[in-house]
Amino acid sequence: MKKSIFLFSVMVISTILFVACATTTRFNVYDRETGLEIQNYTININGKDLSPGDTISLSNLDWKEWSATVRADGYQLKRVALEKEFKVGAFLVGLFLWWPELFWVYGPEKTQTFELAKLQ
Repeated sequence: MKKSIFLFSVMVISTILFVACATTTRFNVYDRETGLEIQNYTININGKDLSPGDTISLSNLDWKEWSATVRADGYQLKRVALEKEFKVGAFLVGLFLWWPELFWVYGPEKTQTFELAKLQ
């Protein structure tokens, strides 16, 4: 019985660790003036190009900074740092189950939204 509880605990902690160490992030790009979504854009995240509808898995390590360059035809180029958020689940796991999880308590938000201005 004790062996089963131990194995179950190891499986649960392992699953939480693998899930909490990264965030799958999606992107929305809007026209600043009209508020309409822009369909034809490219986002470059630290050297990797993404197209509309693409998602990317980004690390939640608290010292990792992610930068994005957003391009769309007819719009100004935009360079930004990705928004981050506090990860409550990782914090609770780190606090009560496994302290190294506290390294992953601050990471990118699941949805990043950008507004682009039209070229003059």
